[in-house]
Amino acid sequence: MIRNEIDRDLPAIREVVTEAMKMLPQATGTEAAIIDRLRADNALSLSLVAEDGGEVSAIWLHRMPGSAPRPAGG
Repeated sequence: MIRNEIDRDLPAIREVVTEAMKMLPQATGTEAAIIDRLRADNALSLSLVAEDGGEVSAIWLHRMPGSAPRPAGG
């Protein structure tokens, strides 16, 4: 099932992002935090999750054009 994210999905979203990015050599380990900042800044125009057996298994995000996350601590 594909649906809009809800607050209780956030830990699972962080885990899915972190695990997926581990496969890429350019991963920095900060990707989940970047998504958190985009969400906090209302810069995501779309955030969907896919559920498999009641667990978040994938995410789809769309960032508002021209938006960027504020710097950490900023």
